[in-house]
This record gives sequence, structure tokens and C-alpha cells, in this order.
Amino acid sequence: MSKYDAEIVNAQQSITGQQEKIRRLKELITKIERKGEQISSIPIRQIDLSFDFWQGKSDSVMREVLQRRLQFWNNQNAVVNDLVQELRAAMNKMQNQISDYQADISYYTNLKQMEEEVNV
Repeated sequence: MSKYDAEIVNAQQSITGQQEKIRRLKELITKIERKGEQISSIPIRQIDLSFDFWQGKSDSVMREVLQRRLQFWNNQNAVVNDLVQELRAAMNKMQNQISDYQADISYYTNLKQMEEEVNV
């Protein structure tokens, strides 16, 4: 067993761990995007409020209440989009780490082969 085998195994385990994290993040992004789609599709402009609720109030009050609700849901949707962007950035970072680990594996494999050739 070469002294580089442990490094190779360690890098392979790190790759497996990062790939699992990426898989979980992809699942989370899918769930978040679904929630974002639900939020953005809320028919806020079509809310039917009872006449009794609005009786005696001006149109500007009704418009203001609806506008505030719309702003709330737009803010919620923006939060969802920000989360997705952060998760994608984390996934890209992990993908770069995987590339680094793969380069390490290649490096140690080459060292191992060179060592074996010298020992022959």
C-alpha cells in the first residue's frame, strides 16, 4: 500500500460528501422555487372582501390595504429568490471544491505511479 493511498481515499470521501451536500441543496432549491411560484401566483388583485368590511371606507383605503398585501407577497417572493441565489452560490463553491479534490486525486495517483516505477 502506497503512502498516497490514504490521501486518494480521503479526497474521494470528500468528493462523495460534497456531492451529497449538492444533492440536498438541489432538493432544497426545488422546494423553495415551488414555494416562490406559489407566492408569485397568489391572486392578490382578485381578493374578494366582503362588502361589510369595506362599507363606509373610501376607495383609497381599500387600494392601500390591497397594495400593502401585494407588497408583502412581493417581498416574500424576493426573499425566496435571494435564498435560491445563495444556495446556488454555495453549490458552485462545492463544485469547485470537488474539482480541487479531483485534481488532488490525480496528483496523488501520479505520485503513486511514479513511486511504483522507481521501486520496480
